[in-house]
Amino acid sequence: MVTQVKFRRVLAPLDGSAMADQALPLAVSIASLAGARLELASVVDPREWAATAHRLRLERRLRAHLQRAVVRIRASHPVRVSSVLLRGAVVDRLVTHTRAHGVDLIVMATHGSGPASRAWFGSVTDELLRRATVPVLLVRPRAGQRPRTQAAVPRRVVIPLDGSSAAERIIAPASSLAMLWGADCRLLRAVPPDVNLQRAHARREHAVGYLERVWTHHLSERRSSRWNIRAAVVPDVARWILDYAGGRDDLIALTTSGRAGVERLLLGSVADKIIRGSAGPVLVQSSRKA
Repeated sequence: MVTQVKFRRVLAPLDGSAMADQALPLAVSIASLAGARLELASVVDPREWAATAHRLRLERRLRAHLQRAVVRIRASHPVRVSSVLLRGAVVDRLVTHTRAHGVDLIVMATHGSGPASRAWFGSVTDELLRRATVPVLLVRPRAGQRPRTQAAVPRRVVIPLDGSSAAERIIAPASSLAMLWGADCRLLRAVPPDVNLQRAHARREHAVGYLERVWTHHLSERRSSRWNIRAAVVPDVARWILDYAGGRDDLIALTTSGRAGVERLLLGSVADKIIRGSAGPVLVQSSRKA
């Protein structure tokens, strides 16, 4: 059975921009429903700012931005919220802080446009996904959207699997979020095409059986969530997942690696396409152990 993940501490990295702040509604929602502490964090890398005066101005701006966000959240939610300004290499400091302070979940936007953005998103997000030992919930911001604290929580949590135990690591945090939100859940398994239709059909039936076993073993006791499974023979795994669950009301949950070989699903480019192509949030769990 999958043990329910208890979210006790949620970390929301910010870069001082309104775009990065768009991850806050989901972070606040999770912290509120789970009774968790929410911590807002910004990081300044001194190596990026040769002039001390410029760095100090940036630090003042980021502290002020963090404090305004804390005040907004406290005014609208009974959430324990605090902020911290960290110094050093961005990913190093976030990973170290996560481990040292018992963070269970990182919630952040996929990109921003604030004063620290050149040190933040893009390649930094990719590196954090590889190195973080806790799940990372990515939110795609929309240009021009004003900051808010009320979240439109996902109505469906979609979990693509590839038959590996590594991929199944995402089930615990994903199903725990689904239970918090009262969201429906779907287990997916893609099957590679085969010129032999009978063999392709057999593979699909095998995939269905696998999903049924996963549900029975991990999820059958979770009566509070509505579950369904789906397997299909598809030539483009990422496209199929995005077409099935690419809306803003859907959360896609996956690990960043899976089984090697022709049937591998969540390794490299497939996960990358899903993360970059989904209009809704994406929950990512590294397959590496803490």
